Amino acid sequence: MSNKIIACLFSILTLFILTSCNKKTKIFEENFSNNSNRWDTLTSVYISNEIKNNQLVMSNQLDNILNSSLIRLDFLKTEEKYSISSILIFDKFYGNHGLGGLILFSDSKDNPKNFVFFGINSQNEIVISEENASSNFSKVYYKQKNQAYKQDETNVFKLKYLDNHWQFLVNNKPIVTIQNQLKNNYYMGFGAINCQLTSNQIIIESE
Repeated sequence: MSNKIIACLFSILTLFILTSCNKKTKIFEENFSNNSNRWDTLTSVYISNEIKNNQLVMSNQLDNILNSSLIRLDFLKTEEKYSISSILIFDKFYGNHGLGGLILFSDSKDNPKNFVFFGINSQNEIVISEENASSNFSKVYYKQKNQAYKQDETNVFKLKYLDNHWQFLVNNKPIVTIQNQLKNNYYMGFGAINCQLTSNQIIIESE
């Protein structure tokens, strides 16, 4: 067997090994087609969560109440490395205090007080914060405009949990990395204040 053939076979084997090692496993997917997780549990004049055309549409015209729709994901307790990604469209902001995006690691399904927020405000700034029932313990990790976010377009918001750290990405561009603080809370979903947002997908993969 010639050296060229051996080298070629070695390259193919190396590529196969690298591909196998880097292969991600999908452990959860929500496309809102059958609404088995009941995201649309709230409808009123000013606040609503509805499934339309296989999409979750959240609307909140008030600026002093959080509209949230969350589910519990207990399987994350045993996952050491994973990513959570969601496709988000920010349809409109009703005022200057609008805020919408992902709620992660919340302490409650129906009345979240302690959680991580990852989204956009009415000034089109990316906002990453840790919210706490006591304002003294709330933290803002990132709040500024970034070219990674495309206004009036579909955007992918992703969180990677790796080695006890969270890395936040928008459209696959890293924004900030912080140390994990909320290990034991497993409610996640969406939140909206004074805005309307739409999502058609959530995917969680092992990394």
